[in-house]
Amino acid sequence: MVEVITFNGASKEDVLADAAGLEKFSSHPLASAIEAYAAQEGVKPHAMDKYKNVAGRGGIANCLVCDGKDHAIGNLEHIGSNAKASKEVIKEVERLESQGMTSILVSEGKVVIGLIGVTDELRPESRGVITALKRLKVTPVMLTGDNKLAAKYVADQVGIKDVYGALLPEEKAGLIEKLQKKYGKVAMVGDGVNDAPSLARADVGIAMGGGGSDIAIETADVTLMNDAIGTIPYLMDVGQQTFRVVRQNVYGSLAVKGVILVAGALGLASLSVAVAVDAAMAILVVVNGLRLFGAGAKTFKQIKA
Repeated sequence: MVEVITFNGASKEDVLADAAGLEKFSSHPLASAIEAYAAQEGVKPHAMDKYKNVAGRGGIANCLVCDGKDHAIGNLEHIGSNAKASKEVIKEVERLESQGMTSILVSEGKVVIGLIGVTDELRPESRGVITALKRLKVTPVMLTGDNKLAAKYVADQVGIKDVYGALLPEEKAGLIEKLQKKYGKVAMVGDGVNDAPSLARADVGIAMGGGGSDIAIETADVTLMNDAIGTIPYLMDVGQQTFRVVRQNVYGSLAVKGVILVAGALGLASLSVAVAVDAAMAILVVVNGLRLFGAGAKTFKQIKA
């Protein structure tokens, strides 16, 4: 859902044209949403040059169409350093954020001309994925650059208790270190440029390859090319089951070999018995390993349901 609010005499078309022109330089998911909405409304993006990205906050560029060339797009903190945000603007930002929206401001020179409220649509399987992770004893934590109210709104929808909003890229990476101290191993899932430092810092970085940025994909250890988030708990379930089976096979084999060794030393087992038991154990190891063909099936069905 998108809501556009205009200020200082600007029209909705002006705001969308400037916003879409600026967002053409960005790989952020919200940028794609704004571009798509502008196209849906039949608005042609303004041509821009000299674009500069401000990590975790927005961007600035020169407009080749408007009279005022200096344009900026981003959150309130970013626009506040580039243009004057009036009380009316701040009031509307607070209203949108109280509804769980992410507020994106557009400025021309020192004047805010528009505010775009964007709400992320939750994937149908999102709550199922979080539930499946909890069943696997994985603690889900949300780290986002979006405002805290919007982050809390989304977290409540999917069942995440630990949520941190309004984070800069370096703050995300710092939180990863804190989470590692608290939980031990940490896996990070991300898709944007701002997620790259966190993906590198985590024990396992997982990038969403379908719509993710190149730097996130290059930094991550694992890339999901189809962007199917249900794959994450499925793979974790398979990994956990594989580790259990390997541990069972190794410990079981060592235990049996130890018993045979002691029995042989005491004269209670002949060489032929030892060979037969070892062969039988090898077969059991293979059979136990074959159980992994069905690994993760239960988790996958739970997510789909």
